[in-house]
Amino acid sequence: MENGMIQQVCDRETDRPEQRVNERTTAKPTGKGSPFQEVYVNTSSLRVDAVLRRVCRIFAATGGIILTALTLVTVGTVLGRAIFNTPIPGDFELVELGGAIAVSFFLPYCQIHEGNVIVDIVTAKAPQGVKRLLGALGDLLLLLISALISWRLIHGCLQYKDYGDVSMILQIPTWWAIPPIIAAFILLTITCASTMVTNLLAIGGSEDAK
Repeated sequence: MENGMIQQVCDRETDRPEQRVNERTTAKPTGKGSPFQEVYVNTSSLRVDAVLRRVCRIFAATGGIILTALTLVTVGTVLGRAIFNTPIPGDFELVELGGAIAVSFFLPYCQIHEGNVIVDIVTAKAPQGVKRLLGALGDLLLLLISALISWRLIHGCLQYKDYGDVSMILQIPTWWAIPPIIAAFILLTITCASTMVTNLLAIGGSEDAK
């Protein structure tokens, strides 16, 4: 009887790590210390990060398509003016509105891939934890700025819609270009929150590795 109970307890203890890895977490080597040392990362967080990266990639690709279309419009205007003395009507309006949308669509992708310019003259030799902390503070600052811009863009979009403001030549309602930019800045705000959490968690990971 006692041997059977001991065997059951041992079986349960043996199954727990496998169940924890398969159902709740994903394990990966840390690269420091023992090669068999593992850090358990919540799979739901990895899933959210993967979805966020995919959305940022879609926004960036859309921005690239818009820029390509604007380039073709510009080339068409130059050729039309040179050959037929007839530029594309409202080309500068299209470039103005489309350029604002395209640039805003690139911002979340740049943020999630840490592509922003960083001046690290002072912190170049700082510990990794300090760099991560400063990165988290930078993410927080950009989060607040992007959230503020999103709020003001929503306010401005409603005002432009009420005023009925349109472009001079093509008569395009100005507010049409603002909702995509709002979506891009909301995505940027979410991305900043994600990268800030990643940096904060990395601080704890670097301290544990020591």
